[in-house]
Amino acid sequence: MALASPFLTKQPLPLIAIYGAVAASCIAAHRLARAGHPGRAAAGFVVVGWLAQTVSVFLLGGVSSPSFSASVSLVLLAGLIWNERAALAFGALSVGAATVFAFLPPAWLPSPLVEPARWRFLAALLAQIVVVLLSLRLATTSVRRNLARAQESSQVAREATRAAERRVRQQTAIARLGTFALASRDSGALLDEFVNEVSRTLGAELVKVLELSDDGGHLLLRAGLGWDAGLVGQARVPVGKDSQAGFTLASQIPVLVSDLSTEQRFSGPELLTNHGVRSGVSVVIRVEGRTYGILAAHSRQPDAFRDEDALFLQTAANLLSTALGRERLEANLARQGRLEALGRLAGGVAHDFNNLLTVILGYADALGQRGTRIDPALAAKEIRGAAERAAGLTRDLLAFARQVPGLPITLDLNEIVARSLRLLERLVGEDIRLRTQFAAEPCLVRADAGQIERVLVNLVINARDAQPDGGEIAIATRRCTEGARASVRLIVTDRGSGMAPHVLAHAFEPFFTTKGGGAGSGLGLATVYGVVQQLGGEVSATSELGAGTQITIDLPLATEARRELEGDAPAEASAVRAGTGETVLAVEDDAELRVLLVESLERAGYVVLAAADGLAAISLIESHPGPIDALITDIVMPGASGFDVAARVRERRPNARVLYMSGYVGHDGSLAEVERPDVTFVANPFRMRDLTAALGKTLARGAPVSASPARGV
Repeated sequence: MALASPFLTKQPLPLIAIYGAVAASCIAAHRLARAGHPGRAAAGFVVVGWLAQTVSVFLLGGVSSPSFSASVSLVLLAGLIWNERAALAFGALSVGAATVFAFLPPAWLPSPLVEPARWRFLAALLAQIVVVLLSLRLATTSVRRNLARAQESSQVAREATRAAERRVRQQTAIARLGTFALASRDSGALLDEFVNEVSRTLGAELVKVLELSDDGGHLLLRAGLGWDAGLVGQARVPVGKDSQAGFTLASQIPVLVSDLSTEQRFSGPELLTNHGVRSGVSVVIRVEGRTYGILAAHSRQPDAFRDEDALFLQTAANLLSTALGRERLEANLARQGRLEALGRLAGGVAHDFNNLLTVILGYADALGQRGTRIDPALAAKEIRGAAERAAGLTRDLLAFARQVPGLPITLDLNEIVARSLRLLERLVGEDIRLRTQFAAEPCLVRADAGQIERVLVNLVINARDAQPDGGEIAIATRRCTEGARASVRLIVTDRGSGMAPHVLAHAFEPFFTTKGGGAGSGLGLATVYGVVQQLGGEVSATSELGAGTQITIDLPLATEARRELEGDAPAEASAVRAGTGETVLAVEDDAELRVLLVESLERAGYVVLAAADGLAAISLIESHPGPIDALITDIVMPGASGFDVAARVRERRPNARVLYMSGYVGHDGSLAEVERPDVTFVANPFRMRDLTAALGKTLARGAPVSASPARGV
């Protein structure tokens, strides 16, 4: 319009003034908008623009003029580009003005200033159409640009929201893993919890923990989720750079794989390709400065993981590393503490053993001399008594070292404490006096004697260390009834340095110790707490600085009658089942004991096959044509263990009964095996009558029984 007006009208100055006012209003509106007043700018633009438009159209011939629609379109487009609300208001006012002009009588309108020449009018219209088209193109480009910006902003916002949700989810998972890592004492459960949490957090279909072998030759699938049955604990991955795990191990940095099919750094091992893995992320697990293995998550979808997922996985691996390192440290400290205590016992135990051996050797020599005046019955009694005391010392030592199988039975706490006094006296030394006070009635508990003895040892060692200059330790037992619950109470009191309230609050926490300079492992009271909890009891402590400490343990009172230990009293002949010709395979690598074993079993009525070791026993099982009704075997033997022999006899003779005999079980796996309820075990040293009685019960009842350590030989 501004370009066409001077060309169409005879008097261009009024129109030029009008459009100058419109331009000035646009400039003013723009400045107002930049100054922070967009509302005022839009209002000014609408009012000035509408007045100018109305006047110009009125002068150019009213609404019948083609310039009207072109002018309105131009201003509307300008408003849409700059301010949509202003354009809407301007359009509404323009339509209203057009409506009014349409109904006004022609006589009311002044003569237009437009030249009647047709060609001038067409040229002006053409110029306005060109301007409109250019404006439309600019407007379309601007709208598209704005739409693209809006879409991009929306996408960024969605990505930011998803990233924030992912971070929150990962942080929550890290908190859960940290709590579990602090509380866990089982490495298997720890690894399973980690792979499950990683799978939930990252949405990974497959997660694994690979453990590096001792020789560094392969990685074992130690724990995992989503893998085919039977692979966990069995599958092995090479450590070379041609696999993702091997590449991660070599680079020692997190490795992110977007698509395994296009990966150039390494190829996919069978473990991944057989499960359709497309993408993954893997990090290194380091424990105590050494490479433990790999923690990895995989997906069957490409591009399933981001950089922040690798960061989360590395944080989880660091937590796992800390937990595994703590477990190793706990085991080492516990072992060191046990060795330290055994070292203290060595002198006293050696002294006692030497005295006992002197008694045995003295009476044995006397019996071998001609013309001796010593009564053979008295000599046999003294030799037996010395042997029983020696057996008790051996049992105490092995129970403390956790090498005697635990047999949960009903025990009298009074008897356990009394039996442990000699061991405890050796532990505390001569400058500390042990004082005991036993309940008048039996204090029956359901436990393994070794568990109670470990609790006593830990409590007494702590009480001794609290009194470096000597003192007294009191051990008392009581029967308590609180409400409907009856319990047995064990109280250990010292008069040592005591603990402040803030120290007492942490007394049962692992690794918390009041002993400076690394003198204590901080596991003594933690071990006591764990054993008491396992037995269904409660433990508490009271202490005062300078006045000593008292530890109180409450255990459930056993309701069943006390079961007599094998060997506590002589067995009646009628109580021992005689053999009826059953064939028994006896396996013992000690020649003297094997001869005694064969003679005793044959005297009891059994047909005996003897083997000097596990390999000889397995060969005999394969070659013997007749039946084998029972196997009596030592556990720790060269070549093949008693467990190997038992496995072979069960395979070849499914109905054969198995009875283990041993004074030393070996590693923790063996200990768990002999503690199974379906296993018969006779602890060495034992009397031959106890062994034959256990065998007779096994064959007669058709089910295994357990024989406890005997007090005699």
